[in-house]
Amino acid sequence: MNRREFVKTIGLSIVAISLLAPQELLAASSNDKIIIHLFCYGGADFRYMFAPTSDNVTFYNTYFDNQLDLIDKDEYENISINSVSHGIKKNNVSGLKDMINNEEIAIIPNIWFSDNRDHQHSIARNLLGDNDNYTKSTSEKDGWMGRIAGELQKNSVTASNNWIFATRTNTYENSKSINISTMRPFGITNTNNVVNKALERYYKTETTENPIVKNLVNIERGLKSFSDKINSKLSGTNRVNIDLNSGYLEGQVTNLFDAIDCRDIFNSNYFHIDFPGWDFHGNYANNANSKIPDVFGNNGAIDVIKKELSKRGLWNNTTLIISSEFGRQLKQNGIEGKDHGHGNLMFVAGGNVSGGVYGDMFPDSELELWNKVGGEIEGKTIGYEIFGKIADNIQLGLGEKVFPAYKKGLIEEDFDLYKS
Repeated sequence: MNRREFVKTIGLSIVAISLLAPQELLAASSNDKIIIHLFCYGGADFRYMFAPTSDNVTFYNTYFDNQLDLIDKDEYENISINSVSHGIKKNNVSGLKDMINNEEIAIIPNIWFSDNRDHQHSIARNLLGDNDNYTKSTSEKDGWMGRIAGELQKNSVTASNNWIFATRTNTYENSKSINISTMRPFGITNTNNVVNKALERYYKTETTENPIVKNLVNIERGLKSFSDKINSKLSGTNRVNIDLNSGYLEGQVTNLFDAIDCRDIFNSNYFHIDFPGWDFHGNYANNANSKIPDVFGNNGAIDVIKKELSKRGLWNNTTLIISSEFGRQLKQNGIEGKDHGHGNLMFVAGGNVSGGVYGDMFPDSELELWNKVGGEIEGKTIGYEIFGKIADNIQLGLGEKVFPAYKKGLIEEDFDLYKS
């Protein structure tokens, strides 16, 4: 194999491995508060899981009469949140109900990120965490989670191949953003993998005086050292088994626990995972009901994350965010679906999170919007106001460093996001 063929074969993998070699990635973590952002992109209508109760007759009838093909009153039951009764789906959300009953999930209604209904623009507004109009490409921006990591001299980790900029800490390059989406399939924790064998064969035909080969030798040594640390950390532990309908989300959640267990090696406590496919313009009920259990059901993603981190004694130190770029319009369209709308719900969970609903889930001011074309959930809280609270929980004052507009934006109901 000549040098060009060799580099072409493994070049991308070598780049990925080289990110793991610098010494700063091997430093121990000094602040063990963890952030996990589960981003459900496509415009996930999280309010679909809730409904007004019959106590509010006008809203109750309006809500169900305008979505006859999507939901049925019998699908909901009452649940008490902050001593207030709310309707919630009976099925497929037991993980969410458990967190509500344990008062460890904050529900922020009427959240918004973007002033339009375009996916790319709204995704950028969420993951970058500011109110820029995005005349610039996201390649010139750093994600808010990456900015938190950068301020604290840490790295950030993504288990996804999408929206890598969400964890980027240095504009135009990703030296502190670690992608673990293919860590095990590639064999990075196995020094007897295909790349090492290829390198070994190649070294036999080239002198180590060659600067290119020297660089490859150093990368191989860094890989082996890194792999030894990973293997030592994970040895004797069983990989977490999670059985979801989506193999994509299942793989990310599984990798997430490996990354959390190795967070001192990665020098990172900030993790991004995503779950695509929520853009249901038609056949809404069937599509939504097939995806909701993977996130909110018994042994769904948030349920397993809570259980596994509780076993590790980390749940009280964890902030788990579940968000989307926008929600859906109020009324169903003509093909039993719902089109893009600005407002939505966002969830923030964790053992130290103050559970409750922070805002009016079904405000009376919304009633008149049900009769308007394009009527949507009103945006009353801008996303970065919540992200800023999360940053301040990591380190007081960090919110205003990472989010320049923090404490200046719209917020429906100010509140303490954390118990202590």
